[in-house]
Amino acid sequence: MNELPIVNDDNYADYLAAPVSVVVFSMMPCDNCEAYDPVVRQAAASLGDRVRFGKAKVHVPGATRNIKRQYFFESFPTTHFYKAGKLVHSVDHKLDYGQLMAEIQSHLLT
Repeated sequence: MNELPIVNDDNYADYLAAPVSVVVFSMMPCDNCEAYDPVVRQAAASLGDRVRFGKAKVHVPGATRNIKRQYFFESFPTTHFYKAGKLVHSVDHKLDYGQLMAEIQSHLLT
């Protein structure tokens, strides 16, 4: 997987409709966000269709206006973990691959 699918107001409901999904909220410029992208892509590649992954670029004007009304983002990147349409966990910093996989296993795949 070269790039993560982009999440925005138009397709956010599709991510909530997935049995399990991970959405990373990022901002530009953000060194930690850019460093996190390969980690998330690696997790997405290793989990295949078991987990739906996406990236929301909150700095793009109007793209995530409705999403941002629902959540307060303290820092970027912020990773949201959804199960059956509900936010079950959130992490507001960059994770390494092992940490991300552990969070997914703990909160989404159990």
